[in-house]
Amino acid sequence: MLIFADLASANIACKFAAKVGGGELIGPILMGISRPVHVLQRTATVETIVNVAAIAVVDAQENDTYNHTHVQVSVEPELVGED
Repeated sequence: MLIFADLASANIACKFAAKVGGGELIGPILMGISRPVHVLQRTATVETIVNVAAIAVVDAQENDTYNHTHVQVSVEPELVGED
C-alpha cells in the first residue's frame, strides 16, 4: 500500500510504477469505509471497466453483499407502450 500527500503525486507515482514495473494499473479503490467503492474515470477503456467490475464482484462476495434475498427479480420483460 502506498500513501501520498496529495492526489497529483499519487497519480504520478502510480502511473510511473505501472510503466516501469510493466504492470497494469487498476483503480483507484477507496478503502477504510463501510463498503468498498470502485471509481472509473470517464476515459476508462473496456478492459479497465471489466477489471474493476471483477474486483467489485470479489469484494461483494467476500463481504456477502451480493446475497439480496429481499430483491424480487422479474423473469418476464415488461413491455412499455403496448395496449
